[in-house]
Amino acid sequence: MTEDNFLSQNISSLGGLLRKCRALCSMIKRSSLLAAFFEKECYKIGSRRSLQADVCTRWNSTLHMIESFLALKTAICALFAEKHLLDLTHAQSMKLHCLELTSSDWNLLKNLSQVLTPFELATKLLSGRRYPTIGLCLFALHHLKLFLEDTEGDNDLQQRLKHCLLEKMTRYIDDEKEQMRMLRVSYALLC
Repeated sequence: MTEDNFLSQNISSLGGLLRKCRALCSMIKRSSLLAAFFEKECYKIGSRRSLQADVCTRWNSTLHMIESFLALKTAICALFAEKHLLDLTHAQSMKLHCLELTSSDWNLLKNLSQVLTPFELATKLLSGRRYPTIGLCLFALHHLKLFLEDTEGDNDLQQRLKHCLLEKMTRYIDDEKEQMRMLRVSYALLC
């Protein structure tokens, strides 16, 4: 299998996993029975957090959704393990069964969280209100690029995710000559 095929297969499975996470969030929020069970399980593990669905217009919301799933893994697994004890309709039970996360799904979520976290940090840095941020753009982009290029110690999946993100970043930022020139000019003016 070529690297492009492997990457596109992982990207499509990643899309499927994120759709599963969104559907599970929605299903729990729409069912009072599932919501009550899930809230009870969260209470058992001492978490006041809830599952957070992502929003296409909010930066980093997919990372926040992934982090909520990872933080509440015990409660989610309890829901799947005890679904047969709940008074669910057959359709609900079947849908819940289809949304069950496998160990490879959990692994993919963990790896994705690790790769996306620096992007959230860069977003927070560039979202400052008490300091000028235009001069930080070049700095943030440079460090994101360094992070994506450094694959030492990363597993195969992290390396491939970083490679894909680096390719997109290069295409949309480095290859956009006018945009990069403007960033350099604004940085030089501030220094």
